[in-house]
Amino acid sequence: MCDNAIRDLRGRVSFNADARFDDLASAEVRVHLADGTMLTHAIAAFAGSEKNEFSDGDITDAFLCEAGGRLKPDRAQQIVDAVWSLDGAETVIDLISLLEGPLDL
Repeated sequence: MCDNAIRDLRGRVSFNADARFDDLASAEVRVHLADGTMLTHAIAAFAGSEKNEFSDGDITDAFLCEAGGRLKPDRAQQIVDAVWSLDGAETVIDLISLLEGPLDL
């Protein structure tokens, strides 16, 4: 998930509604190349959808990837640990204290 080429591509992608995909899980991508070629690929359930849920590890990896360059690795990991322990926590004070303050740029 932490691929700089994919991150760079995000700004060049547009989304269009299509009535063929009304379940909010399936999709089709069309890539128009400079030489006029069009590549097409359809999926029945995209990653993160109800039909193809992310694992806890996938979610953690995505957060750590996006936090990279913004938060120090140890602070980002502390946030992950605090979030995954919320079910047993009496309060959210520890999580809030980790989220407060400036970014670690």
